[in-house]
Amino acid sequence: EATGGGAAYEFQDRVQVHRCVKAVVGALHDEARVALWLDAIHCAVVVEPSRVVVVFRGTVDADELRDDANMLRLVKLRTKPEGDRAGAPVPRVHKGFVSHLGKQGCGEQLLATVLREVAVRQPCEVLLTGHSLGAAAATLLALRLDGSSLRMRVTLVTFGSPRVGNRRFARAFDASQRMRHFRVQNELDPVARCPWWLPF
Repeated sequence: EATGGGAAYEFQDRVQVHRCVKAVVGALHDEARVALWLDAIHCAVVVEPSRVVVVFRGTVDADELRDDANMLRLVKLRTKPEGDRAGAPVPRVHKGFVSHLGKQGCGEQLLATVLREVAVRQPCEVLLTGHSLGAAAATLLALRLDGSSLRMRVTLVTFGSPRVGNRRFARAFDASQRMRHFRVQNELDPVARCPWWLPF
């Protein structure tokens, strides 16, 4: 019998979830290994010979619900050194998502691990994916990776992602020459429309 997964687990179709996880794991390269697991934000970095995969879990516990709910304030996101110039426009993003990614230094540890793994595989693909809160965290990390000078192709696949930042953030995201983003959402999913005052 399947167990674990937190309070939200009872609302999931266990058989379908386990079937999907088994299919994903089965599709990994024979030499795939976990380079990093961060329990604080439930994120893993899996490395293959020519690809780095970063996977984020969605909201399950009360702390993550608080991160989701902390959407009334936008904070500055520094993606590249030129974004720090005095008077230069800086993208703004959802404070709760930044807090979640930065919990216990996870964001910096993730970034350093991915860049280190990419450096020994150049050129390679970096695939980032996540659901809900995890999708937002993956989006923030993808934009930070885009600021690197390393040779990589960044592919971001999000499921049920809320809106992450303001128009300037969306423009910075869209301006990337090496990033692809596939946003998967249910048409009636209210999470994908939150916060309502941010642009897609």
